[in-house]
Amino acid sequence: MMRTMMRASALACLLVTSAFAQQPNSSVETHYARYRAAIERGDVQDAEGAATAALDASRQRDGDGGHTATLAYNLALVRIDDGRPGEAIEPATLALRIAEAGSASGLDPLLARLAFGQAQLAISPEQGASSLANALSDAAQRTDLDDRAFRAAAALGTWALEREQYEVARVAWAQAVAHVRGQAPADILARERARTAQAVAMIAEHAANERAAARDQAYALLTDSMDALYPFAIEQAANGEITPFQAAYAEAAGWRAYGRATYTPRELVRQTDLQGRAVCETYWSGGSGVGALIQGAFEGRTGVGVFRITTDDAGRIVSIDTAFATPPQDFSTSITPHLARLRARRASGAEPGCLMPQVIFQTIVFVGVLR
Repeated sequence: MMRTMMRASALACLLVTSAFAQQPNSSVETHYARYRAAIERGDVQDAEGAATAALDASRQRDGDGGHTATLAYNLALVRIDDGRPGEAIEPATLALRIAEAGSASGLDPLLARLAFGQAQLAISPEQGASSLANALSDAAQRTDLDDRAFRAAAALGTWALEREQYEVARVAWAQAVAHVRGQAPADILARERARTAQAVAMIAEHAANERAAARDQAYALLTDSMDALYPFAIEQAANGEITPFQAAYAEAAGWRAYGRATYTPRELVRQTDLQGRAVCETYWSGGSGVGALIQGAFEGRTGVGVFRITTDDAGRIVSIDTAFATPPQDFSTSITPHLARLRARRASGAEPGCLMPQVIFQTIVFVGVLR
């Protein structure tokens, strides 16, 4: 939460810091300093209280002038990024009204539109979706607004997927992908999760036509996501829990298998770890009859399960966990007895000197037949 709040408020902080520093004793500046301190330590409650006090003091002293627009924007962001966008509508509306009235406000009107759109989406969804779509279109080339544009696009994409507005979702998630340009692990995770959501929207949009070109495009997007996530996904957490990268990789793998067009080839790509070392292609030995047992265990179910399987140095299975399932369900307890007797082996065609993975992902799709 602290990182989210710091990023969300960084631009607003830059806009007002120098001016506030010239008047350290005013009540507006005192409240603002408390707001910034709360942001730094990740204290949402104190940040909201201080932001509210700073805005009230500014309105009393400066009306719509001074830094009132930026302070209203700060308060809106605290509430939006705390998962309460509907409660941000009043300060977001104020920030937008002042910002669009003139440049003297010190707040970029497009930033204000993005925040307003997210708030409006929560209370007037159709109008908010339209507001956000227009703002995101205008923000397409604004690299300086990437952080807020990504968050706004993700909000719109999530809303549209939930309401089965798949074209809106596809466009929004594509915009989210475009606004993540960095290569830090956090950037890769955010971008590939957005790319996966974009592909899901494409699969859903063309659910009735397995031969749609968009299904092939979705498959390619998901393959790209899996390739980008894989080096991180084979890293294990010290506590053995499924990591965010493992969950993201499994989600991409699950949707790729479930939404695969009938004629899309299954590609084999060279996988590497974070150090660039080749990871061995593997197969399961001791699996005679396992497929039939699994099929029987899941008779009547439709969906996909992706299992994170950890192994020891000899390839013996240590743990099996459901990393992703759609529809959501935990397959682990029913599938573990059938998979536990398997052992991971290095494939005969694996690259010489490759690294045997100790985290392996197994995808099983149940749509009439096991594949």
